[in-house]
Amino acid sequence: MKSCLKTELWKAFHNWFFWSAVVIGTVFALLDVVECWQMSKPMLEMVLTSPRFVKSFVTMSITQRFMAITGTITTGSRIFYTVWPVLAALPFGWSYWKEKESGVFDQIVVRSGRKRYLTAKLTAIFISGGLALMIPVTVNLLVVAQIYRTVRPDILAQVDMVSNGYFLSGLFYSHPFWFCLIWCGMTFLWGGVTSCLCFVVGHKPKFMVISMLTPLVLYTLIEMATSLLYSPRNIETSPLHLVNTGTFSPNPGWVIFPEMAILLLIACAAGYRWVVKHEL
Repeated sequence: MKSCLKTELWKAFHNWFFWSAVVIGTVFALLDVVECWQMSKPMLEMVLTSPRFVKSFVTMSITQRFMAITGTITTGSRIFYTVWPVLAALPFGWSYWKEKESGVFDQIVVRSGRKRYLTAKLTAIFISGGLALMIPVTVNLLVVAQIYRTVRPDILAQVDMVSNGYFLSGLFYSHPFWFCLIWCGMTFLWGGVTSCLCFVVGHKPKFMVISMLTPLVLYTLIEMATSLLYSPRNIETSPLHLVNTGTFSPNPGWVIFPEMAILLLIACAAGYRWVVKHEL
């Protein structure tokens, strides 16, 4: 099992798809920083020239400029949070499809077994997809932290996206930087779960790009279905929006984690069907 997992992880991190996803995501994350700085310059000039505007500097804290909190207020963050399912699938979500098409799959399972192959493959896909999303978001946080102060948000100011009912809202107002770090970890989990969903279509698509677009299509269908069945004005349920905390509706943990678990279970069941059961 160890050797199989080591091989899959090596393949996941030694291909240009993984680094392309990281670079593309980081470009969007840094573009967000530049755009936020351009929006902050007028406020900074007021702070420096007039002491009575010092209190307004709270709007230039990291909680107001970290892309995972602010959502889609800039072009960079808007693009990132539109294509993020594709970025998560790009590093290694296509690997099973590729190995089936090339015939490498049959050689691997003869040596390692189907169940071991599936476990190692899903683990490598999960980690690579998670890192492809987490690295750009973490870079954004670190750069933002070098520019803006870490100020405890004022719950009465009503300028922050996070409020009562949101995931870890108490931590957000008491230890905002820890909240930001934890949300980088949440981004990793969403990236990992999303990349595993490429297994839903298995090796059936004619083109590899269809496999990589599968998570985006599934999430879009989920959002459309929830919108048609009911209109959840008080709870956010769409995976497309739950990846960042800058949602217009609360995103409690009792929604986020069960939804992650269900999606991961679907991916594992699909993987078992294609790799183990379907091929017997």
